[in-house]
Amino acid sequence: MKQIVINTLFSCVILGLVIIGIELYRTNMTILTNAVDATDDTEKIAETDILNLNKDEVTGGDVISSIRYFKDYSNVTIRVEKKGGSTKNYTTQTYKEEIFPINYESIFDSLIEYQGEKIKKITYTEK
Repeated sequence: MKQIVINTLFSCVILGLVIIGIELYRTNMTILTNAVDATDDTEKIAETDILNLNKDEVTGGDVISSIRYFKDYSNVTIRVEKKGGSTKNYTTQTYKEEIFPINYESIFDSLIEYQGEKIKKITYTEK
């Protein structure tokens, strides 16, 4: 009889631990889901607020930021046209000053071409 009581108590403890483990797992999944949602919102903010895409005129620093941001997007081309007539297209490349220097204080006109709602090409022309 004593062995039956011990086995029953042991089973109840194991069952309780399993129920607690399942609840902790659900809680962790909820936290993880909320973190992913917050990350998605942050990426949307970064794309529209950090990059000056809605301006007609931007600085050279903004141009460099755009080049660095869009280097991971193979479907976006950034074209930079300087006063002297030299041009450079960036697609999946990052900015390197020694190859094509852009002055941070220079002012550029920007023209954005869309394909549907996605950016296809950005052209920056130095003033």
